[in-house]
Amino acid sequence: MSTRRGKKGRFADEELPTAVEETIRTTPIRVTVDLAPGLHKALKRWCNGAALDLDLTDVALAQAARALVVELTEPEVANRLPGLEERVRERLRTGNYTHTAPTGGQ
Repeated sequence: MSTRRGKKGRFADEELPTAVEETIRTTPIRVTVDLAPGLHKALKRWCNGAALDLDLTDVALAQAARALVVELTEPEVANRLPGLEERVRERLRTGNYTHTAPTGGQ
């Protein structure tokens, strides 16, 4: 089979490849997110507390985000953190990305 290209750089019909090679990406994909200052502070405090609890020098924000993504996408539904998906979906539905208001008459 010829690899010559037809007009305008396109393959002639009889020269089209018969199989498409699928490329599997192996390098990580960067995801960025903007957080309100209060959420950033709360997440940083959570990470610092987790580091202390786990006897680690640090828990990075990215590590916490990865752990949450794994919890949300766990293939075995029975192994997912109960209630997490529903709570996340509700926040997505309502656009509520703030903390739940404290109860108790403040």
